[in-house]
Parts: sequence; structure tokens; C-alpha cells
Amino acid sequence: MVNRKVVNAFALLIAAGFFSTKGPRALQDEVTSLTGELDRIPEAAANAGAQLASLAGSKPERAGRHLGFDTYQYPGDDVMKAWQAEGSPYETRYRKETRYVNVKKRVKQRYRSNGKLRTRYVTRTVRQKRVRSIPYKVAFDPDKYTIDECNRNLPSTERGVMEGKDAISSTIGEGFPDGTVIYLDLEYMPHVPQRYRDYYVAWTKEVLADGRFTPGYYVHKSNATLVHQDVSAAFAEAGRTDAPNFWIAGGKDFHEDRKPEEIGLHFATAWQGKLDIVQRWAGFKLPIDVNVAAHRSPSLASPRAASLAD
Repeated sequence: MVNRKVVNAFALLIAAGFFSTKGPRALQDEVTSLTGELDRIPEAAANAGAQLASLAGSKPERAGRHLGFDTYQYPGDDVMKAWQAEGSPYETRYRKETRYVNVKKRVKQRYRSNGKLRTRYVTRTVRQKRVRSIPYKVAFDPDKYTIDECNRNLPSTERGVMEGKDAISSTIGEGFPDGTVIYLDLEYMPHVPQRYRDYYVAWTKEVLADGRFTPGYYVHKSNATLVHQDVSAAFAEAGRTDAPNFWIAGGKDFHEDRKPEEIGLHFATAWQGKLDIVQRWAGFKLPIDVNVAAHRSPSLASPRAASLAD
């Protein structure tokens, strides 16, 4: 920081020197010029302070180059705020959201009793202003993603129709016969959003409408009941009397001798219950997941569908 007293004293010394060697007019011009230079000293000091602050860990603007990061799971607000503070080179963009909420609050109330001014506390409902910072969300354009790309923002009715058509054409292209079960891979979700339900229902309807193949579903036990409910309605709407094939992952007490429905779901036609193990047979070692199925080829029509036909 520049000491103002030192600057003033320095200015007086310079003025005295000029007064002793130059005339009044020249002195006035020199003093005017010097005053302008002195007036710019605080601005220069502030700029120098900003440069020192940047060296100490602040984040100056970098035109056209902004450092960011991604991670497999949102780490929480505390971590994000810490990474935005000193010591981290990363930038986070936030927007402000203002909202008003009704809260109950104890407030003082003055009143008179028997001629005396008294105080009491009462509970009242008051409106309070709350401001919070919310990270900006990047606009998502599904048209920029090809059919073979995955993204959690992609599921929708439109995407379900598009991928249903692709599943049909790919199955035909690979030479599978009519009636083959095409399994849609629906991985585990702690919560199934509505747009995801719209996606797999639209996919189901597209495959059913074509009529050459049968929709099937690979799904975690935790999500299976909801998916079964949704797609069974689509089967009924299409006039199908057969039951959809369900290849269930997860569950407890798996054993190779157990039947798929022993996972606890009557509609299971296959059960994947042992994951990521390595087995050796005939001299060849493979990393595998172990499954049991209701019949020899889960890609054929459901055994329950055959019984209905009989």
C-alpha cells in the first residue's frame, strides 16, 4: 500500500525545487503535470494489489479458456464450494435464485395493561426472502448424439421410437429369425424418472407394432416391478396375450440349481445372480456372470407364451 503522507511530502520537496529554479509559469505547468501523476498512484497501487492477489491464489479472468472438471458422481455442495475457493484453479458458474417462504417467528409485541407499557412475545407467520446459488445447467441437445451413444439425458419418447426402429433393423441385419426376443438393457436406477419410463414404453410399442420380434428386458430387481407394470400395459394395448420376458439382475441367495422366479418375482424368465467371477472349463478361463434361465434359449419365445398358445 502507498503511504499518502510520504507521497505528499515527496510532492512538496519537488515543488520547492522547481520554485527555486524555474519561473512561476513553468512551475505551474510542472505542478499540474505532477498532480496528474500523483492522482494515478492509487489506481496503480490497486492494480498491483490485484496482481499480487492473483499470485496468492485468486482466479483472474482467462479469456477463451476456462478450466473445469467432471466426476462420476456429484460430490456435494460443500466440496463444490471448497473447489471454487482459494487453491483450486477450477471455475464454477452459478446463478442466483430468490424465493420467499413463510416461516413462523417469535416477535416482540408492546401492549398496555393497567396503564403500564408491557412486552410479550407472540408467534407470527412472516415472509422471508431467501437467496441461493444454483449451478448453471448446460443446454442439452439430443440431436447431437448418435444412435450408439449413451447419456442420462437422452431417454424420451422420441428416443424410444428411434432406438426401437434401430433394434429391429439390427436384429434383421444379423440374421435372427422372426419371433426372436430383443432384450432392452435397463441398468439399475435408485429412482426411475418419468422420461425414462416414456422411453422404454415407446421402445416396446415400436417393436410390438413391427410384429417380427418380441421385446424383452434386462433389468435390476429393484426396478423390475415398475418396468413390468409399464410394459405389460403396452403388451395388452397391442392385443398381445403373451407375457414379456424379464432377465433379472441382482437378488440374494442365488444358486445355479434355482429357478428364475425364486428371485422373488413371478415374471422372471432369467436370473443373473453371480457377477464378475472367473471360471475355467476345458482349459479356457473366462470372466463371466452366472445366470439361470427358464428355458434353454432366453432369446426364444417365453415358455409362458407357449403355454398360453397351447
